[in-house]
Amino acid sequence: MANKNKVKGKVKGKGKESELEVDQILSRSEQFIEKNKKNLLYGIAIVAALVGIILVYHYKYAIPLNERAERVIFKGEQYFERDSFALALFGNGFDFEGFEAIVDQYGRTKAGNLAKAYAGILFTVFPKFTVVNDVQPEKGCHDDELERAAQLAALKFTVPNCVQF
Repeated sequence: MANKNKVKGKVKGKGKESELEVDQILSRSEQFIEKNKKNLLYGIAIVAALVGIILVYHYKYAIPLNERAERVIFKGEQYFERDSFALALFGNGFDFEGFEAIVDQYGRTKAGNLAKAYAGILFTVFPKFTVVNDVQPEKGCHDDELERAAQLAALKFTVPNCVQF
């Protein structure tokens, strides 16, 4: 019966077989947990707090901000489709502020990145502006790399020497 609680194995470095009891192995891990109980709890608490902060930021700040940006950019997309480039870029002074303002306010959102792409394309209509590099799409900001490639291609086609690949 005593042999049931023993594990046979080689101890590295000594070259001889030794028997380690399961109770000894368990007691070592229990001792480690007892010795480092506070540190382990602090580590778990910090990880849980970080996950909580990230989730709160994402669901309470980032998603609502992107939804507001999508509502704001809608009017600019309509102006863009109607070839009212000046209104789309600079706004109408009444209910739409323009893609430039959207980039300033919502530049970190998906809709803000779309406004950057629209503004970069629209700056080609107004060649006196040379701030195209400020509104070009950011690297790594899109879920879809094809979307980023299309935006960069449109900017490269319309404004030579403004986009570096």
